[in-house]
Amino acid sequence: EALLRARRPYKGKNKLQKWEFQCSICKEWFLQRLVHVEHTVPCGSLKCYEDAGPFLERMLVEVDGLSVQCKVCHQIKTNKEREERNATSD
Repeated sequence: EALLRARRPYKGKNKLQKWEFQCSICKEWFLQRLVHVEHTVPCGSLKCYEDAGPFLERMLVEVDGLSVQCKVCHQIKTNKEREERNATSD
């Protein structure tokens, strides 16, 4: 559903390509193989048994809790989240 909301007909030269998808961060348009569907609120990690419940609650979200991101923006966001998580755990 998140992909359906972020797509438009492809405007490039390849006639076999039907759709392109807008990154929610940079607002550029990409082929589907160049985007990820990402949770808006990070799910966190599973380091112990007690993490399972909160992790699953954050994992199971409605479509409004998801966003489409290009691979570059997704990696930047992931790296930032890891840095923040590591800074708070020190």
